Amino acid sequence: MKKKLLYILTPILAFWSTSCNDFLDEVPDDRVDLDSEIKMNQLLLGSYPSNSPVVMAEYLSDNVDHKTGVVLTSHYRNQDEAYAWADIQDETGNDSPKDFWGAAYTSIAAANQVLKSIEEQGNDPKFNPLKAEALMMRAYNHFLLVNFYGWHYNDETSETDLGIVYMEAPEADLNPHYERESVAEVYRKIDRDIREALPLIDDDIYRYPKYRFNRQASLAFAARFNLFYGKYDEVIEYADELFGADPRPLMRDKYYFKSLTRDVGIFAEHFTSLDVNANFLVLTPISHARIYFANYTTGKLYQHTYFIGNNETLRSNGPWGTYSSSVPYTFNIHSSGYSSSNYMITPVIYGAFRTTNPIAQTGYQYSTILAFWAEETLLCRAEAYIVKGEYDKATEDLALWMKYQIDPSIGITLTRDLINDYYGNLPYFEPHAPTPKKRINPLNFTIASEEQENFLHCLLHFRRIETMSLGLRWYDVKRFGIEIHRRDILRDGGGDTFQRVTDVLTVDDPRRVLQIPPDVISAGMTPTPR
Repeated sequence: MKKKLLYILTPILAFWSTSCNDFLDEVPDDRVDLDSEIKMNQLLLGSYPSNSPVVMAEYLSDNVDHKTGVVLTSHYRNQDEAYAWADIQDETGNDSPKDFWGAAYTSIAAANQVLKSIEEQGNDPKFNPLKAEALMMRAYNHFLLVNFYGWHYNDETSETDLGIVYMEAPEADLNPHYERESVAEVYRKIDRDIREALPLIDDDIYRYPKYRFNRQASLAFAARFNLFYGKYDEVIEYADELFGADPRPLMRDKYYFKSLTRDVGIFAEHFTSLDVNANFLVLTPISHARIYFANYTTGKLYQHTYFIGNNETLRSNGPWGTYSSSVPYTFNIHSSGYSSSNYMITPVIYGAFRTTNPIAQTGYQYSTILAFWAEETLLCRAEAYIVKGEYDKATEDLALWMKYQIDPSIGITLTRDLINDYYGNLPYFEPHAPTPKKRINPLNFTIASEEQENFLHCLLHFRRIETMSLGLRWYDVKRFGIEIHRRDILRDGGGDTFQRVTDVLTVDDPRRVLQIPPDVISAGMTPTPR
């Protein structure tokens, strides 16, 4: 039964699970009577969110421009709506906000059913690892929802800012009524669930732990959550527990990745592999992400242009010096440019097409997307050090990121002086003359010094490169009050030419908060003020 208001399903679930050889192995439909560890485990395995906010988050962010001078189209109208920061009405495809809303609350419903069943069986300690996973799953889905549909957390307004509904029990009523809780209240409940879950996690119960909330993934989530929450000591505490005395064994060997064939599919497959130590949690939602952010023409009207890539991200200059093809592929992580319309990609999303009707050749696109990984957690800790004014420690983390990201033949080591010199002298971004340095207005703290600002610009530059195509840039834009300019960029021969600014998302623009789905509003839930 599907509830119209929250799209929460009762536990009559069609599962699809993951394995090393085929992440689309299917578990048959079944009505689950949760009276055993096996059945609870099966329910949780099949209930990780089947849809993702990654695609919409990328189109909301400044990682895309509107490309002119070549015939291109959007794939679905919701791409146009996201790019315009409009209320998204189009529900076509599997990346619409409505799909994500429904998938997240369905996942939460499964977690709540497991938690209720454990309680009904006397909270037997043998269920503790499953209880931990259910709590982490519940916390994570609410974290995604509140940051997608609410203002970013801050101490001044979050007690009154509209968040989302925090579901803490299975639905029991036929026509339930829900009120949106404040952003602050949702954050408190996420924090509670994480703290309760962490001591109970046991990776030994999983056959393939990187598809589940294993201990590494849970600590990485705790670090990112507390970064967004403005609890910087906790960020460092959780990251320290994750990395131990030395983060290097968990860093991705990007020099090895650079040695791989330049085939983007092979690179993406390796990048998201369970065998890579850096990968903590791998999700496989139904999504066109692997198509939109790879070497396909589909949906390229809004794209990561050469204009962005060469000046702000994947091939930008930085404290490593000037990007140059004479040092082949300055960044060890693979990036490719395509002159068909001058777009640039980094193949970090793998996937497959699952055929459901062999005759009609119809089915679903699945994308393999990293939810948590080592380099992003390292940058979370670096940011916490920066806010606390511990610049030497921040430099160590930022230098470690650069060591594994930049071709070692360049021979540059990041230092505190180099960060201050480079970002202190870098001009601020202008739409026609872009740089990685955009003016920032952090929501959770006040910039204390010029040095702190320099370090934050370095951190945001690194994070933008590290999280390209994975949706996190949009939340950094919100967290740091970064203004976005929508630009028309002309494909002009071998390069890109700035034409005009068509719109601006200011720091206090209400369009920074995505409207909840239309059907949810029509069912009676309070809409977000626009």
